Amino acid sequence: MNSTGPPPIDSGRWLRLKAHLADLAELAPAPRAEASRALALDEEDRRWLDKLLAQLNPEDTRLKASVRVSPMEYTTALRWQTGEIVDAYCIDGFLGRGGMGEVFAAHSIKTGEPVALKTLRHGLQQSGYGHFSLNEQRVLQRLNDPHIARFIDAFSLPEMGVCLVLERVEGEPLNLWCQGRKPAVDVRLAIFVQICQAVASAHQQMVVHRDLKPANVLVTNDGQIKLLDFGVAKLLDDGDSVTQTQGGLFTLEFAAPEQVLRQPVSAATDIYALGVLLFQLLTDTSPYLVGTHESMVKAVLSDRPRSLISTHIGQGSNPVAFDRDLDRVIARAMEKDPRDRYRSAMEMAADVQAIRDGAPLSAGGGNIYRAAKFARRHPAGVAMTLMVALTLIAATVFGMYWAQRADAQAAHAAMQAHRAEAANRFLIAVLDVSDRFSDRNRGDLTLAQVLNRAVELAGTELADEPEVRADVLARLSGVLQRRGEMKRARQAATEAQSILAARPNPDKALYALALQRLASIEIDLLQTDAADQHLGEAQRLLDGVEGNHAELKINLAISIGRVASLRGDLAAALRVYEAIPAMRADIAGDQRADAAMDFNNIGAALVMLSRFREANTAYERAITLFRDRMGEGHPRLVVLRTGHVAALINLARFDEARTELARVTELLSVAPDPTDPGAYHALVALQLAAVEFWTGNHAEALSQMDAFESTLSERHRTNALTLRGRVAFGLGDADQADRYFREAELHYEGSGAGNHPRRWLVHGLAAIARITTKPTAVDAAELAKAINALAADATRFSAEYAELLLRGGTAARLRGDWKSALTLHQRCDAILRRNGWLGELGRAWIEAELAEDELAQSRAVRGAEAFKPSVPNESASSGSAACHASAIQFETLCRQTRSQPACPQRRSRLTAKPATSAAAYSKPCAAS
Repeated sequence: MNSTGPPPIDSGRWLRLKAHLADLAELAPAPRAEASRALALDEEDRRWLDKLLAQLNPEDTRLKASVRVSPMEYTTALRWQTGEIVDAYCIDGFLGRGGMGEVFAAHSIKTGEPVALKTLRHGLQQSGYGHFSLNEQRVLQRLNDPHIARFIDAFSLPEMGVCLVLERVEGEPLNLWCQGRKPAVDVRLAIFVQICQAVASAHQQMVVHRDLKPANVLVTNDGQIKLLDFGVAKLLDDGDSVTQTQGGLFTLEFAAPEQVLRQPVSAATDIYALGVLLFQLLTDTSPYLVGTHESMVKAVLSDRPRSLISTHIGQGSNPVAFDRDLDRVIARAMEKDPRDRYRSAMEMAADVQAIRDGAPLSAGGGNIYRAAKFARRHPAGVAMTLMVALTLIAATVFGMYWAQRADAQAAHAAMQAHRAEAANRFLIAVLDVSDRFSDRNRGDLTLAQVLNRAVELAGTELADEPEVRADVLARLSGVLQRRGEMKRARQAATEAQSILAARPNPDKALYALALQRLASIEIDLLQTDAADQHLGEAQRLLDGVEGNHAELKINLAISIGRVASLRGDLAAALRVYEAIPAMRADIAGDQRADAAMDFNNIGAALVMLSRFREANTAYERAITLFRDRMGEGHPRLVVLRTGHVAALINLARFDEARTELARVTELLSVAPDPTDPGAYHALVALQLAAVEFWTGNHAEALSQMDAFESTLSERHRTNALTLRGRVAFGLGDADQADRYFREAELHYEGSGAGNHPRRWLVHGLAAIARITTKPTAVDAAELAKAINALAADATRFSAEYAELLLRGGTAARLRGDWKSALTLHQRCDAILRRNGWLGELGRAWIEAELAEDELAQSRAVRGAEAFKPSVPNESASSGSAACHASAIQFETLCRQTRSQPACPQRRSRLTAKPATSAAAYSKPCAAS
């Protein structure tokens, strides 16, 4: 029997063409042909698209999209062209078009940062869909996860509405990535676990995506995923957010029954879509087998997903051997009733990971099922057992094994309960001051006295229970550490570690906890080598422990990140910190306060990497989370706000920094933080001194530092020495600046941070200070050494590198080497455009320095031509005028940011008239 339609199309071509088919289906023949010709397709794909389009009637209502786009709107030119300036961005090209939006590649004119601009397609703003852009902005501002495309900014334009500025992700849609690389099943499952983690992170932050599909998942070259397109996402804690997916704005193939029926959605809606996504990820086909004239809606509402093996996907005629547990995972995720699905995306991810590891599912079968999984994980051992025993005996052995294992687990749980009860009894006894006849309860006891008494009594009262004593001492060490009593904290932690090390079979989780607590204290004492050793040992112990232990794993990760940061491996520290928020999904209860501290760590790492705008966002997220959970007056906000100040100072937002520091001072006065408030008073003073320095008030900065010097903690000592060196330099005392910079460098080297970018900064600043007073080839070589060290990949865009280039260039010009000055300042200019260090003030500063370089070049050229016939030198005149213009711009920016130029000589230059500016600039400047 002859068919009137085209022959069957292969699955790969269909995946490439179906989006184009949907876009072109409702167009009339003429505009449809025009739009089709504009598509970038190879000859065979174009032939197939034409055949498919020929079968479609534009008037067929089944083809109508929920969001209508007229033929003229579809075939019109792109909204923006390459090179066009839009707000603060320059268009680099067109990235793609979806049901509602268009996405363009662009870059920031100010910083050069690559971004993606997302705007509604023509006509949708006027058709009432403008609120979806606002909704996506609100959603993305809330989200902060390494697997979710980051929100950067938003702006509005007439006739268009809100335009979103998003992280530009270099990658391929999930389906195309799989088609191109044909990865193994395990690789696909690993990708899916990442997707689940991203969705779990969104759910944890009360966001439901509502449109999960392969096109909204990008895979980068290194196999990392980025979740996109939150245009129809829902804020679960927002009463104004609609509970249904409005107007059919979803992809039917991935829509849950409640979406099709316009019922309320929840996190379970995304779980359903994850089930469909997993099926497609493994098979490149739909879990529903729907014929040409059958209804997908009926399948979604009533059919069960088919089995993976029924798809017969594989090389040649051999189907892929799928683990049957994958069908169980997909079936549970795609249950029609949301209450029967997985409770969370992390629970689904855990089952997928269990399949990868050969472990049983969370809701798996009985002993036989679990024994089979065990055998699959340990085939060699099981094969040997089967060789020497009958099947019945083997089954009995396995049964006994699992029974013994259950008994061992029960005994371990009982021991933990006993230990916790004994520890609680001991601590209550320590705090009990009701016995008026006891000598140790006379007078008023401070918390410090109670803690010290607890440490002393643990050795006698708990002598017969070593593990309980170790548990108590480990926990007490953490309290003492937070109070700043580092010596006593280390003694308690060391004793706990020693007790467990001497035990023949210590509780591994408890031993790992004691090691982590000891390492955390060693990090505060800048003993990174000892901390690294103890963290490695704790990691090895924890790897062999069954159970969740999520909180301990998170604390271990935080300590590992701190060691990496202190050693200068800032990228590694950031990677560790960014992975922690997803780990919190395994901990029950409200995690907002702890999550706030996670974002605080991320912000600190971003500051160290000179990614100040991102750091500012992380700190704002941390403050909001913590304030919402604990209230505005909680003392721990001191930690978050002082971290935020560091980002604000580097962005030259000095007024905001002063406001934050005022809030911190108020918090310290009404609710002192139990974690050594004296140290935070000193830190506030140090940050205020930094603000005064960068705004040119050197005397006030010096006064602030003199007042807090004696109370400054060891971990802030190097920052204080560096700031003292800068102030001394600004006041014209280069010798004193050199001494401060050298002392700071010794601190970095002594703490194992010899390769830290700030160590190279102070090394270079010391060389510049010496060059200013007495230039030598040795000092020039030392400056070059520091600059080259910071030119490495990890620090090539850092503020430390920019500052050395900036000050080093000025020093070169002052000794007459205008060529080196110009080269260094041009490199600095490129960095400032990228990292935004000191904001507009930094831009004005470097532009003023470049103008001086050009003026020095002009004077050098005029000097070389002194014996030539005298002619008007227009370039010299224009160079002087340009220099004066840049100087005036710098002075204006200084006033706007409440700053002053770096030294009196610089101030006199900035106010010089053009006629005398060349002479003024020729004078040496004490502060470079």
